[in-house]
Amino acid sequence: MILYKLKYLLLVIVFIDNGCYAQEGQVIKVVNDNQYEGLYYLNTKGLITKFVYQDSTHSRDIILTYSYTETGSIEKINYAGGNNDDFFEEEIEKKNMSDAIYRTAFLEQKGIQFPLPFINSSELGDIANLFSVRDKYQTRVKGLEKIILFDSLNLKISFRSSIDKYIPHLMAINKYKVTLNGKNLANEEYVFEGGILVRSYSYDKQGRLMSIVWTCVYEGDLKKYSEIKKFSYVDGE
Repeated sequence: MILYKLKYLLLVIVFIDNGCYAQEGQVIKVVNDNQYEGLYYLNTKGLITKFVYQDSTHSRDIILTYSYTETGSIEKINYAGGNNDDFFEEEIEKKNMSDAIYRTAFLEQKGIQFPLPFINSSELGDIANLFSVRDKYQTRVKGLEKIILFDSLNLKISFRSSIDKYIPHLMAINKYKVTLNGKNLANEEYVFEGGILVRSYSYDKQGRLMSIVWTCVYEGDLKKYSEIKKFSYVDGE
């Protein structure tokens, strides 16, 4: 347990020193598959300081505010505007944030800079899980492009995101491929029996994440199934 905590602390220090952060005072609006998700307020370290969700069914805003220790670990999450039946659990949310800090630092050690990790913690969890269960992979580099390939993977993975609506629960992933442009994550490719799921990340000229697009194709089905998460950067909030 002591060794695990020490390893965790070292990873957090690496994460803080590497400067994988958003700009000061950045406010990001997220729309997931044409459904408004909310406004995220980030500090200079890229950590969420406030999340505002407009609940149209109750004509009210749900607001979460986050505070951190000097070392960057989550200290307190305050919840306002909701009802008792919203099932908010501070300890669960604090664990999710702590996990995101650890996973971001873990991927940094693999040479991968994950975009907006505290907003996209589910997607972050997917890729971190794969790298944590299998440490052997092939690497190909051509210019700024780097491909990491897990060939003959054949592992059943418990995913963090909504991958289960595309890939049946606990179906084995046969192959997994990550494409990077520099250190920026550009593309993920999951190959499973009967289909392929691709998750693509696009950025603007300033290097800010603009969208995550999911596309799934099944053998014998001509239709492509897709969804998109969009990010816009708000001034003057």
